[in-house]
Order: sequence, then structure tokens, then C-alpha cells
Amino acid sequence: MRFKGLDLNLLVVLDALLSERGLAAAARRINLTKFMGVGGRGASR
Repeated sequence: MRFKGLDLNLLVVLDALLSERGLAAAARRINLTKFMGVGGRGASR
């Protein structure tokens, strides 16, 4: 597995999404706006 170039902040976003089961709740958990959360989710693809 290669980790070069991996943005570890995306793991925080993924963890919040999986734990909270919703974008709005995950965004509140990690103190992001919905817009920023969507950008993070898109970057993880």
C-alpha cells in the first residue's frame, strides 16, 4: 500500500462520516461547513 500523497485529514472526514452516518452531523463533529465537507468527500474518491 502506498501512502505518498495521502492527505491524512481525509481519514478524519471518513471517520466522521462513517460514525455519524450523515454529512451534516459529520461536518458539525469536525467543525466544518457542509460545503467543505462535500469537498473533502469528493477528494477522497
